[in-house]
Amino acid sequence: MKTIIRLLVLALFFGNVNTLFSQTPVNFDDCEYDMFFVSAEEKPQWRIDSKTLEDYFNNKIADNESIKSVEGKVILGILILKDGKTCCHSFTDLTTSNLDPKIFKEIVDEMPDWIPAKQNGKNIIFLNNLMIEIKDGKIEI
Repeated sequence: MKTIIRLLVLALFFGNVNTLFSQTPVNFDDCEYDMFFVSAEEKPQWRIDSKTLEDYFNNKIADNESIKSVEGKVILGILILKDGKTCCHSFTDLTTSNLDPKIFKEIVDEMPDWIPAKQNGKNIIFLNNLMIEIKDGKIEI
């Protein structure tokens, strides 16, 4: 019973019960890693001061007609590697559309380098799960 209640709470959070039960993540297998962290002493940081992460995504999708008419949320699993490079680990479409995961994978894989996460003073591979909302043809993070 507790599991059903938790799923319903998640469905309310994400906005649609059908979406919660029908969408499964697309996992990409081209990221090279042995293991990754989801928590760290020092989390990774977006390196570009002149542009926010939200600006980066909006610039990348500006000419993409397939995203402009979409409303809803997307979850991206972004691996930030030890050298700060990024790799798209997973994509979950929580919209009522069928977004092409390759669009988001390309955007993530082309990101500028991040400041990597650290654990015990050493750079680590970190999985950053990013919730993105698409609203009025714009990305909100």
